[in-house]
Amino acid sequence: MLTVIPRCLAAVAATALCATSAAVYAQGQPAAEADARWSVSGFGTLGAAWHDADDTQFRRSVDQRRGTRANELDFGIDSTLGLQVHGALTPQWSVLAQAVMNQGRQGEWGPHLVWGFVKYVPND
Repeated sequence: MLTVIPRCLAAVAATALCATSAAVYAQGQPAAEADARWSVSGFGTLGAAWHDADDTQFRRSVDQRRGTRANELDFGIDSTLGLQVHGALTPQWSVLAQAVMNQGRQGEWGPHLVWGFVKYVPND
């Protein structure tokens, strides 16, 4: 699990870098002159699931290959780590990206870029 954290950070950083380059290019300023203010925040959820029905498996979503089996305490089904990066590039341009790390379709833990966007607020 700890080996995929750098990949998660790299995915968020790559998104922020691409968005920064696009915003600075559109603004017509050299990248060195861009007045960027960045913030990074994270979040996490530790979830546990257990049940005693032999013919049932609990899954958080259909993206998960298997669910929690009967009489088995499972912390991986509903646990998530996340990271958000926000950059205020100029008064008009900002970027935001979010990546999460949770259990995937094959039971592996890996980073997923959930969303990212570029915001432009025109002058009045």
